Amino acid sequence: FNGRSIGKRIMRLKVIDHQTKKSCSVKQSIKRNLVFLVPLMPIIEAHRVHTKPKHRRWGDNWANTIVVEE
Repeated sequence: FNGRSIGKRIMRLKVIDHQTKKSCSVKQSIKRNLVFLVPLMPIIEAHRVHTKPKHRRWGDNWANTIVVEE
């Protein structure tokens, strides 16, 4: 999806590589979303991002990606 899911397209957001600023790779996309396979992790991540909006998700840190506005 070139760094954009349907939701990100609607919200005009894009996932990019933190260093190169290019669209994230398929490998990075899989890596950043593997976190959600851990039970309760979506709830923990939602709380963490809500209370610290400037921090990146754990999946983004692991995959070295960031979400930016288009």
